[in-house]
Amino acid sequence: MPVTAKRRADTRAALLAAAERSFRTKGYSATTMADIAEAAGVSRPTAFRYFRTKADLVFSVQDEWQQTVRDVAAERPGTGWTLVRRCCDAVAEQIERDADRVLAAYRLSAEQPSLTAAAAARDRGWIQVMAELLAGDAADEPDALLMGAAIMGMINMAIILWADAPGTTDLRRTIHRGLDLLPAGPGSAKGGATAWG
Repeated sequence: MPVTAKRRADTRAALLAAAERSFRTKGYSATTMADIAEAAGVSRPTAFRYFRTKADLVFSVQDEWQQTVRDVAAERPGTGWTLVRRCCDAVAEQIERDADRVLAAYRLSAEQPSLTAAAAARDRGWIQVMAELLAGDAADEPDALLMGAAIMGMINMAIILWADAPGTTDLRRTIHRGLDLLPAGPGSAKGGATAWG
């Protein structure tokens, strides 16, 4: 990794660690971006270059999931349920590998009403991502967006079930079960032909 890329990664990691510590000790509401920057050993403007808001720090793990999805989709381009499943597998693996950070983010978002709007905005972005995986160029069609929302609702519930019983719920299996429960696409019945591959 080049020096500048390593420095950026180190700064980002320092900011995330400082935020997590500060949120845990001072509380989310009492923590400022200035507190986080100081604890990370960077200037306030530097902190804002990496994260525009405290909510961005909390939900940074989801941004990493989106990069994982983009990477998986780029490896084997296409659309449809197979791609959705591959991407869900990769994200589930990432969530389980980074469980402490994910659990901390979910707890904070559940405890802080101020994070509700940020969570909703991110969910809207994820709905679009799922619609694109499923339908490609037709992702802006109402049916694709509705199915993207259904997939995200199921994934969110799978993560909640996993977070409520860490170590006892297999996240990947739960997500696959949820995907199996969803209809295959517009006008399809369970077990019928899929509209999106």
